[in-house]
Amino acid sequence: MDQIASMTPFVINHSDQFKSLWGGFPPGRPAPLRELAKERLEQAKPLGIWHTSFFPYVNDWWKVKDEENVLLLHYTDAKNDLPGTVSKMANFYGVNLTEKEHANVVEKCSYNHMKKHEHMFEYSLPLNPDYEGTIMKSGKFIGKGENGVGKVYFTDEGM
Repeated sequence: MDQIASMTPFVINHSDQFKSLWGGFPPGRPAPLRELAKERLEQAKPLGIWHTSFFPYVNDWWKVKDEENVLLLHYTDAKNDLPGTVSKMANFYGVNLTEKEHANVVEKCSYNHMKKHEHMFEYSLPLNPDYEGTIMKSGKFIGKGENGVGKVYFTDEGM
């Protein structure tokens, strides 16, 4: 549910110019986030426009999770133990990091560092000479970086 909740502001924060280029995709409209989260959940279900981005995608990777060239990571784990996640990735890739290098990678992957350098995440379409804007509205790519946000919108009893 965290993924659906996180995707809710992400979808509506694409720039109008980008959406126009893609015929109005991704869909979004001004509305309370709880209402939009409910729409995203419906769109993630079978036959929904985001369906393949969720369950089939995860299921396909889950089938190969034990292969030696596959490393599955979960955002919650990275949030709870970023240094451990960096170590896990370095080990997977066969990279030996010094303590200083490890600390530097952890710092650059931190939420605070990304928020401080949010301008670096203003993606554009450099190979499209007719497109001069960014994909996302300025300052809207980096969310709140919290675990458990799905509980804000979804409960066991419903929404």
